[in-house]
Amino acid sequence: MRKSFFNGVGLLAIFTFLFGAFTTVGAKEIKLKDKYFQFSGVKYWRGKAENVEIGSYGEKKTSGKYLAVQGDIGTKNISKAVKHVGPISINWSQQKTKDVQASATLYVKKGGATAGFNHKKAKSAKLKLMKFFVNEGKLKDVINKKSKKALNYAKDEGGDFRVVSEIWVVMEAEIAEEIVNSGSVDVSGTAKGVKFDVKAKGSSKTSTSFTLPAGSTFAYLMHKVKKWNKKKMKKTTIKNMEDDQYGSR
Repeated sequence: MRKSFFNGVGLLAIFTFLFGAFTTVGAKEIKLKDKYFQFSGVKYWRGKAENVEIGSYGEKKTSGKYLAVQGDIGTKNISKAVKHVGPISINWSQQKTKDVQASATLYVKKGGATAGFNHKKAKSAKLKLMKFFVNEGKLKDVINKKSKKALNYAKDEGGDFRVVSEIWVVMEAEIAEEIVNSGSVDVSGTAKGVKFDVKAKGSSKTSTSFTLPAGSTFAYLMHKVKKWNKKKMKKTTIKNMEDDQYGSR
């Protein structure tokens, strides 16, 4: 039985209020470049973001500054742990075309459909950013216990192993605000990606469903292995992880 992660709506409401979710974010609070997106002091990667989904893992290419995706840790494994923050508004007209169009090729529409994303569409449609993420502890547990391929790949790849823990997605304002104002959001894993079923307050019926497909990622944050558990000098499971922002080695 699927379980809603929206019981912590109080804290999310406070966070949303503090960051002015329904107003345009000031230029000093964000920075949008073709290689990275900066929000609240954190620099998110944008290189080959169209290939990346939440839970993707692979090799960090420092020369090209992107993740070479090898696979994913399984949407069904992480779906119950996915949380969200937003929506965040940007004055798209003040951004350069090359910076806006450097990553996502799709945006999510109300009703769950997707449409082509570009600078012209960003300026004409009411589009906002939502962040979807999995906390570090859950990420580590899933790789250790449920994703043998990712764990073995991490052992072999060594210091260049990365896994995507957070993604920013462009969405129509209506659906983004519906998520925040909903009574509950049920999350499940499908072959196409992480699926969200949004329910209105006081209702058990789903009002909107959408899936985050490849091509919809605008920017992303990665995690790397900081320390391994070992047995007879051989790596067994991940002990600690830490985030890897754009610009770090």
